[in-house]
Amino acid sequence: MRKGRAMTATLSYSCHNDKKIDLTLYAPLSDPEGGFYASQDADVTPDDEGGYFTWKDEDFRRVLDDEEYKVLSLHFLHEKGSMHHDHSKKVLFIVREPEEIADALRVDIHRIQKVTTSGKEKLRKERDSRKVPFVDTTLYTSLNGVLITSYLKAYRILKDKYLKEFSLKSIERIIGMNVINNELFHTEGVKALLDDYIYFIDALIAAYEVTGDVTYLHMADKQMEVCLKKFWDSDGGFFDTDEEVIGLRLKGIEDIPHPSANSLGIILLLKLYQITNKDLYQDYAEKTLKTFSLRAKDMGIHAGYYLCAMDAYFHMLKLTVETSPQHELAESALSFSIPYMSISYGEDRGRIVPCFKNVCYEPIKSSDVLKDFLINKYPALKA
Repeated sequence: MRKGRAMTATLSYSCHNDKKIDLTLYAPLSDPEGGFYASQDADVTPDDEGGYFTWKDEDFRRVLDDEEYKVLSLHFLHEKGSMHHDHSKKVLFIVREPEEIADALRVDIHRIQKVTTSGKEKLRKERDSRKVPFVDTTLYTSLNGVLITSYLKAYRILKDKYLKEFSLKSIERIIGMNVINNELFHTEGVKALLDDYIYFIDALIAAYEVTGDVTYLHMADKQMEVCLKKFWDSDGGFFDTDEEVIGLRLKGIEDIPHPSANSLGIILLLKLYQITNKDLYQDYAEKTLKTFSLRAKDMGIHAGYYLCAMDAYFHMLKLTVETSPQHELAESALSFSIPYMSISYGEDRGRIVPCFKNVCYEPIKSSDVLKDFLINKYPALKA
């Protein structure tokens, strides 16, 4: 934890390990009506140094009974979480799963789970009694795009319906607030930059892939057309702004620290090409890849997402899902964690058609066959 503002994604309270995510832990940095706030201060006062978010061994001993302390200190109180300026303060993270703790203590797993639940509730109440650092409740389009996409990816794996519901509520909130006459805004009264368009389009495509609702796809398509009109450089790639700022228009691929908008833009162009069959999108993607190729070579790891985009260009898998999004086969397809995969919905024929580039394979009609096909193509999925 460092002084000043801390981004939303880094401050989620990690005191949970239940299969069902405890949503109250995330409340300070998300709006119940949908959307993610901009940031939360790391400290209440200049000399606080992350007190709201960190825990000392003495806090655990004071708040918990002996049994709860024994279990929860093993669960997520660890030296690796020590703050650099004060080793007695620790950031909580899961060190041992309940099953491991049950084995170590030779206690029934159900007892461990019960003690863990009661202890976490006490810790939550203790934390809620602390003074909360200031929260900036601005809803920025770019940040919301990143987090909505992340939530939808998490839903695909975890199947927690809240993640999907809150994501869709959030995307509708951003549309209602920051899309005016088809023009996107960063926040109220501030026109959108490239980051806003790219991360918002990513969220729209993610929403389409999860729901099959073509409204999200059409909006993603429209916003990409606007993005190209506003930010495209005829020499290739996107500018960060739609006009000069102090006489300059910057254009880069460095990941600082989020994925470069140009690099993610390439992946989105490739996805939209596969879903909409608009050749122009692939042409833009190819030109952007060529434009930054020499610069990426010099930048190395700092252009990591550009290399991901290049990988996607050669290896993206397209699954045409010819079922409803709620069908077991569709849900199975969504649950696989494959780096570069686009989902397109077609007429319900009870099958999925996988394609690489211009080569399509025999339609698949069962989840087991789909799994075997994907593992054959991506051996790492066996793990």
